[in-house]
Amino acid sequence: MSTRQLFVTALIGWPVAVCSSLAIRMAFVAARPSTLEWSAWGFLICAPIAIALVIARSQPTASVAQVLYDAEQAGGAKKPVVTRG
Repeated sequence: MSTRQLFVTALIGWPVAVCSSLAIRMAFVAARPSTLEWSAWGFLICAPIAIALVIARSQPTASVAQVLYDAEQAGGAKKPVVTRG
């Protein structure tokens, strides 16, 4: 399994696991959750996803020189001819 597949699986699997735990809690405990408990469940679902997205976003990008080189190679356009006159 590649790192990307593992990342996507964890990104999808974590909320599913937490929601399953919440459903089990709701099924077996008669008392309704308080606002504080709902907040804690929301944090459990959202925080790891937010951290994973921050890490994914901070991956190094291509340098400006590499981007310009790639654009020049992909463009295939002829260089403009400048004439004086």
